[in-house]
Amino acid sequence: MDTERYFKATEENLDNIENYLEGTEEELKVIIDYVEITRHIQEIHQWYEIFMYSLDQLKKATWYNNKIGINAYLISLIGAGKTIADSMSLCIEKNYGKEERLFISKEYDNSFSYKFLIRLRNYSQHGHIPVSIIENRPKFDLMQIYNTPHYEFNNTLRKEVEDFIKFIHKNHDCAEGPMLDFESTVCSYTCSIFRIYKKFLEKICVSVEKYRNEIQLAIKEKPEIIKHGDKRMDGWIFYVIKDVDDKNIQAVDAVSNPNEMISMWKNEVIDILKKENRILKEMTSKSIPVGNFKRNP
Repeated sequence: MDTERYFKATEENLDNIENYLEGTEEELKVIIDYVEITRHIQEIHQWYEIFMYSLDQLKKATWYNNKIGINAYLISLIGAGKTIADSMSLCIEKNYGKEERLFISKEYDNSFSYKFLIRLRNYSQHGHIPVSIIENRPKFDLMQIYNTPHYEFNNTLRKEVEDFIKFIHKNHDCAEGPMLDFESTVCSYTCSIFRIYKKFLEKICVSVEKYRNEIQLAIKEKPEIIKHGDKRMDGWIFYVIKDVDDKNIQAVDAVSNPNEMISMWKNEVIDILKKENRILKEMTSKSIPVGNFKRNP
């Protein structure tokens, strides 16, 4: 999407680039790494925006009880959520190491809804429709999902689903079969994504600041590298990677502070997480896995 820009090289605008760096990948490593981490963070946020759009449309489809819309936007939501989590995990691993990704796997271990909907992504990719409409309301039909031919959950989640099915049969009047409440399950899942994304933004800004400080130090030692014939180009570092990109001049904004943008995104996520947590608490009477069953007297 919008993580990079290109401009047509002409004699005029090339003449306006009065200073540019040229070196090997190793010599330009700080700049290359800085470009990569900021590009990756922007890409993750664009997937987050896709996630938020899908969530908004899913809520509208649920309000109108649109079966096709509910399934379409749920599949989009959990697909975007999985992409976000995988991309954040990769970004953290590149900058901090594998062990620092644990905050993502801990959410998976601690939240049934998060784990369940991640597996439903695989379920839908096998050609199955995840949401049923029963008594004019969307629900997750556990028996239908559990017994689908040619598809199996992993062992851990399979055991949890089995336990929920047994719990519902034992404690609730479930003539329709064991169901999971749709809205509270989705809300719990989205809260997991928001928590993961918030922690990611808090963590990655440290690495961004480290790279930016190194670039600012280089500018302080050699201020002419951000001065050019066209004032509109001032503040940018232009560079060529030897033996890799000899024909392309690349550029990075060396003045703007990406952490200001990251801080803004983090505050937005904190606000939406508070809102969704309140909504989830209001659903306690339908908490997972009770769904829409009457309690036995």
